[in-house]
Amino acid sequence: MKKLSEYRNRAALDKLADIIDPLGELMGDVDFARALSEKRRWEAVGVAVKKHPDACLEFLAGVDGVPVEDYDCGVMALPMRLFEILSDEKLYTGFISPEEENEPSTSSGNATANTEE
Repeated sequence: MKKLSEYRNRAALDKLADIIDPLGELMGDVDFARALSEKRRWEAVGVAVKKHPDACLEFLAGVDGVPVEDYDCGVMALPMRLFEILSDEKLYTGFISPEEENEPSTSSGNATANTEE
């Protein structure tokens, strides 16, 4: 099965169009977003399944390219599939580079305040 990070250009836009609504619902949940940003992916899966079951199904169906009414996933496969998708590190590299994540700000303040006239 193709990973989300492997889609490019028009195919990436088409895939995004399929998942943007349920993804927006999930990312709009503070608990889900926090767990995901802190790489507590099982916790994020738990929040998604408990609080957003319809969004989970719509998201997974969109990722797998099938209509939500035709999507079929068992009790153990569903959380494993969500975890697999959320564990794709290449999805996150476009948002935060490892250097930016660990470096303090190098700003020295207001540029005009540091110059003489």
